[in-house]
Amino acid sequence: MNTFADGRLDLVIITRGSEQSIEVLQRERLVWVASPNHVAWEIDPLPVALFEPGSVARRSVLQVLGAADRSFRSTYSSASLLGLIAVVQAGLAVAGLAQRSVPPSLRIIGENEGLPPLPDMEIGILRNPQAGNSAVERLYDFLRRDLTQQS
Repeated sequence: MNTFADGRLDLVIITRGSEQSIEVLQRERLVWVASPNHVAWEIDPLPVALFEPGSVARRSVLQVLGAADRSFRSTYSSASLLGLIAVVQAGLAVAGLAQRSVPPSLRIIGENEGLPPLPDMEIGILRNPQAGNSAVERLYDFLRRDLTQQS
């Protein structure tokens, strides 16, 4: 978010953290995923692949596991969605991903496998007040309309 605060970005589509006050345009289901060929969820402590610190998905996964008193260990941490997918496909961990980003090569798992339900993520747009040109305004209007319609 520093690049946005520094004025280097005009628009940012974000997953809202609890401390952020933005208009929520869409809710995205967060789901547990695993390899269809492995049973990583049966390992104790649970091996979990996580997004980097600061990620709303990471925070949600850690809060849910903590509240459920489920022992876990972080086996991988990265900003890369493809990296998380590769680790999960290899059967090394489970992960919490936005449902729309789950590739066909992974399996959605959950309570039947003994995992607590994950909360929805809230999606919104931040617009830089100094970026007042018409292209930014048109893009903002388009994205806002598109995200609202997908809800």
